[in-house]
Amino acid sequence: GRLESLTDEQIKAKHHFYVFEFRTSICPDFRAFNCPHGKPYTCLRAHYDNHLRRRPTIISDPASPQHGQWQYSAATCSHASLLDCPRGKECPYSHRAQKENIYHPAVYKTQFCDASFDADGNCAKYGPHCSKAHSERELRTPVYSIDDLPPPQLTPPTLTTPPTTSFDPTLDS
Repeated sequence: GRLESLTDEQIKAKHHFYVFEFRTSICPDFRAFNCPHGKPYTCLRAHYDNHLRRRPTIISDPASPQHGQWQYSAATCSHASLLDCPRGKECPYSHRAQKENIYHPAVYKTQFCDASFDADGNCAKYGPHCSKAHSERELRTPVYSIDDLPPPQLTPPTLTTPPTTSFDPTLDS
């Protein structure tokens, strides 16, 4: 697989991208009917509103009882889709239709995948965006709250900071 060719810093950047950026915005190429990653759906951006994930952010308001926690947990909501949930974007739980649960900082790459790689170097079971680890190097420690983040490494966006990433998606193509 391609994993062997990545440095530890590239793996960290890839993890950061998938947790905080993957499908958190709409693909402008798809809206223009020009996305080359539509069939099969391997695009890094959302093609429809029902694919759009919320970006995990730490609640930074010191007055909030959830201060220092993610604005939604890895536990799944009884409503499969964010669009069907009566609480909408304010729901404190993940939604399976948007894959918020598997790309959550407490879950992404924290367990090993039982599948091997296909001829293209992708997970044979879940494809190029597999949320499970395929080696010790890829394995992450779950991040449940700000207390689980080792300073001064990658810091998640808060509700007051804009998203940034240094992951080059072409490394994963």
